[in-house]
Amino acid sequence: MKRSIFKKIQKQVLISSIVAALAVCLAAVACIVVMRDSLVTTSGELGSAAARDSRDALETQMERALMTLADNRATISDQKLTAVVRMIDGIAYNSSEVVSNPHNYLPRSVDFPNADNAGITVAQLRLAEGVHLSEVQATAGLMGNLSELLISEHDALDYVRSVYLGTEDGVSLSADGDSDKKTNVFDPRTRGWYQSAKETGGLIWTDVFADATGRGLTITCAKPFYDENGIYGVAGVGMLLEFLNEIVVETTVGETGYAFITNEHGEMIISDTVTIDENNAVISRNVAEFLPQDTVTDMLNGGTNIRQVEIDGELYLISYAPLSALPWSLAVVMSADEVIAPALSSENNIIGMTRKAVVGIDRVILFALGVFVAALLLTLYGSAILGRRLSAGLAKPIIELSEGAGIIGAGDLEHKLDIKTGDELEAMACAFNTMITNIKVITAEKERIGAELDVATQIQASMLPSIFPPYPDHDEFDLFASMQPAKEVGGDFYDFFLVDENTLAVVMADVSGKGVPAALFMVIAKTLIKNNAQSGKSPKEVFESVNNILCENNDANMFVTAILGYLDIPTGKFTFVNAGHNPPLLRSGKAGFDWLKTRPGFILAGMEGMSYTQHEVLLQPNDELFLYTDGVTEAMNNEKDLFSDPRLLETANNHLDLHLSEFTNLIKKEIDDFAEGAEQADDITMLSLRYTGGGK
Repeated sequence: MKRSIFKKIQKQVLISSIVAALAVCLAAVACIVVMRDSLVTTSGELGSAAARDSRDALETQMERALMTLADNRATISDQKLTAVVRMIDGIAYNSSEVVSNPHNYLPRSVDFPNADNAGITVAQLRLAEGVHLSEVQATAGLMGNLSELLISEHDALDYVRSVYLGTEDGVSLSADGDSDKKTNVFDPRTRGWYQSAKETGGLIWTDVFADATGRGLTITCAKPFYDENGIYGVAGVGMLLEFLNEIVVETTVGETGYAFITNEHGEMIISDTVTIDENNAVISRNVAEFLPQDTVTDMLNGGTNIRQVEIDGELYLISYAPLSALPWSLAVVMSADEVIAPALSSENNIIGMTRKAVVGIDRVILFALGVFVAALLLTLYGSAILGRRLSAGLAKPIIELSEGAGIIGAGDLEHKLDIKTGDELEAMACAFNTMITNIKVITAEKERIGAELDVATQIQASMLPSIFPPYPDHDEFDLFASMQPAKEVGGDFYDFFLVDENTLAVVMADVSGKGVPAALFMVIAKTLIKNNAQSGKSPKEVFESVNNILCENNDANMFVTAILGYLDIPTGKFTFVNAGHNPPLLRSGKAGFDWLKTRPGFILAGMEGMSYTQHEVLLQPNDELFLYTDGVTEAMNNEKDLFSDPRLLETANNHLDLHLSEFTNLIKKEIDDFAEGAEQADDITMLSLRYTGGGK
């Protein structure tokens, strides 16, 4: 190529100066235009790839940051609430000690509320209506020994509003700075905190309510204390939730981010939207009004997660974590558009820079044409000599640029173009060098993404039970299963678990699609099936419940085919439901395998309100069941032939009386031999169950 370009230019110059000049002009312009198109295409692709990877990286980074923020805020809130739990435990313990050993204490008097003590932390005695001090003098004097404890505990935490004790005979002892807001008459036995603690016999938290003195939202933690006859009274700590407002409401993330806490009913009890009406009632929004049902359910069940949800027509990221002291959940929300805004800006900048570079190259081409035309008029005489020099000077950097592009195209990303022409060719070489640097960065980022997919593969594999035999104490059955995903992560899954000591549940399922979306849907389906099965439902009830849940907010229109069966271990009765899945193989006694054919039900997540039919088969000792996904029968070879149902049945019957792991591995080997190296198109999942009979 080098000699061709050089000789072509030289030959044209020797024939005619005009023809030579035109040839040089056309050759140079052609090379520049080709390189210009290549540069534009490559720059555009690199810009798009860089912007896409930057967007993904920003989303991942922000998801981690939001999850960490939710965890941290939940932990801080828990520390505050746990301090109150320790406080009420200490007060209840000391109160029990005093009332259980009255002979160890002298009576101590406590004054009724006095307005002169407003703002001063003092202990105040109050009695239920109709109760006279003379009637409860012994109780009041004994409880007076706890005055200093209540005062010190009140002052220990700045968010504690009041610390108090109430007894079964109507005596109330409290410590706070509100003497001017109280009367001498108060019956603790009529209060919700007293009644709830007495009813449960342990520590309780009340619902959030508005403080009667107008200081904001309040909550009470209470616990009973005892003497030798049983419950003597109840200790309580009332606290202002202002400290949670400081932790949660003042949490800001970017321009759109905010945080809130929801209680076990889904009410946003800590949020900048919480108000108190004229009747001193708390008005709050319920998360079910704007969040998807599966997200609400996960939050109320104490889940820790980060999800992308649609709120008021816009996409948001929401991360949430539970509080351990109370059945509450803390969430942090941020607009998805704000997360990827820097990546979009970067993408626009790259596009703008590419357009400017194209305009500059176009100007260079026009300028070069003008120079060549002028040179044609000035160099008629001596065209051969000048043309020879011109051709050599022009061809050399182009050849170096072409050869360098070839070396780089062959994969040598360490190669650098060293062209010192002082013109646009040198600028183009510099652009090539910059492009290679960007390619190396992008390659490294892709390798990082690949490493994260490897971690995702390991996480998915760890979710499937993989220890065999799984139940060494049960020799009534044997079990083995395997799953080989077609991609880094897959949508197939199997599961087995003991519903109770006499019932073994087995699951085989196939999620539509492949890759990360299928894997996420697989996690949800697997969890729902197991949770519903372990709640005592029959296979039919499990699938009907799981189907309705999966149909909710299934915008991706994904679905699951599945088989769920319960093996009654003592009798061998196998009760199962088929939701659109491949029929299993059954081997009875010493005979070979045959299809366990039943009319399959509808797929899961396809339509709400579906009803499923439950079937039964009685397994005898040494009977075997083989469950699988369509990745087995639909495996293809290079001629696009399917492994097929008949070939599976024949293969199974050719490998009888083997250990289940050997049997499953031989089925997989037969599939691999049939495929002859063809790429695996779908996940291959198998589960073998052999019922051995009575046993232990």
